[in-house]
Formats: sequence, structure tokens, C-alpha cells
Amino acid sequence: MQFSFEKIIKRETFAMVLEMQIYTSLVASCVSVIGLFANGEWKMLRMEMEEFHKGHVSYVLTLVGTAVSWQLGSVSAVALIFLVSSLFSNLIGTLSLIVTPLAALVVFDDKLTVAKIAAITFAIPGVAFYMYKNYLDGLKVERASESLAD
Repeated sequence: MQFSFEKIIKRETFAMVLEMQIYTSLVASCVSVIGLFANGEWKMLRMEMEEFHKGHVSYVLTLVGTAVSWQLGSVSAVALIFLVSSLFSNLIGTLSLIVTPLAALVVFDDKLTVAKIAAITFAIPGVAFYMYKNYLDGLKVERASESLAD
């Protein structure tokens, strides 16, 4: 995506970020709806809504909230790529692998599964290595500026 901003699109506006997100989301939504109807799962939506333990309104609000949250997250990721770099955007995504399950444990009284533990376990070193590399790069720049000052 960063490559497409720099080499192909060559327009650096936040409107372009939103436009890119809208097009990708539109394609993903169309493919999902086609898949929903193609395999017949749309027939199960009413049953799924009936079985939702908090009621119909909560079911719909959960779906809408999830959709809005995903869009905000996607726009934020594209904006980070646009404003900073794709590496930093991936770091924030990796950091969310740590924060999201822990927040779900605290806020929603969720269960800690093996998959969540694995995601957290693999994400922590990734974030730590990125921060350490950033620290080393900062030291290198600082030393270079000190040697130029001497």
C-alpha cells in the first residue's frame, strides 16, 4: 500500500486515503455478500439472531459496532501507512494482538484461550524487537551527529 501511495497514485491527501479504503471495503463487502448468498448461509441469520442471548437489538448493534470498528481500524491503518510507514502500521497492528485479548479479558470477562495466548506470546517479541531496533537507530543518529559536531 505504501508503494502504491509513493509510486502509482502520487497524490498525498487524506481524501486519497479514504478513497483507497472505500474501494477496498466495497470490493470486500460485495464478495462477502455474494458468498453469504451463494452458500445459503443467509438463511441461518434469523436463527443466529434468535439464539443470541442478549436479544435481537443487541445482535444488530453488535454487528453494526463490529463493522464500524473494522472500518475505523482499517482507515487508521491506511492513514498510518500514508503518514508514517507501512512498518509502523504493522507494529500498531501487532500491538493490538497484545492489547485486544487483554482488554476483552478485563472488559467482557472473556476466556483466555490457547490461540489468544499464542498471539500474545508471538506479538510481544515482535513489538520489543521493533522498539529495540528503533532505539539502536536513534543511537546511531545521535553518534553520527556528535561526530559531526566534533
